[in-house]
Amino acid sequence: MKLADVVDRGPQIRDRDVHGFESLVGCTLPGDYRDFLLATNGGEPHAGDGWFHIGSGNKQRWSRVRFFYGLKRADTEHWLLAASWTCFRTEIPDHSIPIACDVYGNQIVLEVVGRRKGRVGFWSHESDEPIRELAKSFTEFLRILQTEPL
Repeated sequence: MKLADVVDRGPQIRDRDVHGFESLVGCTLPGDYRDFLLATNGGEPHAGDGWFHIGSGNKQRWSRVRFFYGLKRADTEHWLLAASWTCFRTEIPDHSIPIACDVYGNQIVLEVVGRRKGRVGFWSHESDEPIRELAKSFTEFLRILQTEPL
């Protein structure tokens, strides 16, 4: 998926907006994700895009990114990073922040501290399974998103 494929973007944001969020969560965001925020301020994949694969073998399945959270939106608070972080911070590991949701309400999370900083994972709100790694970086995560499941 390319940045051009992100629609329903939020209003333009600046470095100071990103710094404000980083201060709230107590970390510095990985550079590729920070660049994505500054370019799009969140949004949703173009209609039908954003499919990703979870698991392997007999336990594999597909899901689709519903929305990438942003920092500012005039239309709703549901798609804001700060609101999502506040909502899920006691449920997901301390070293992660929710950066998007799938069509079922599960969270796509970004590890923001430690040796795994920058990795993207999948957190299911319906199970006690640990976060499943989807990509080693946000850039890789965007690259693996597909138009439709295979």
